Amino acid sequence: MCNIFYRNEKQRLFEERAAQAAAKLYVEDVEGAKNIANELGAYDENDPFRRQTVKFIQGTIALYEKSEKQGMP
Repeated sequence: MCNIFYRNEKQRLFEERAAQAAAKLYVEDVEGAKNIANELGAYDENDPFRRQTVKFIQGTIALYEKSEKQGMP
């Protein structure tokens, strides 16, 4: 029972932090999103959903950084 609660709580926290990273990207706070993405990378890497979410955030960050280097809005 405790393990089920812990996993659900851990998943909820992960999802909240992922949403915060997305919100930071929405306002173009790339550094803030990178910090959260690094934190999310420490979660259980054996979970495909979490891995995919982190990769998606990292990919979006890379697109923002590429746009900034090229001087695009």
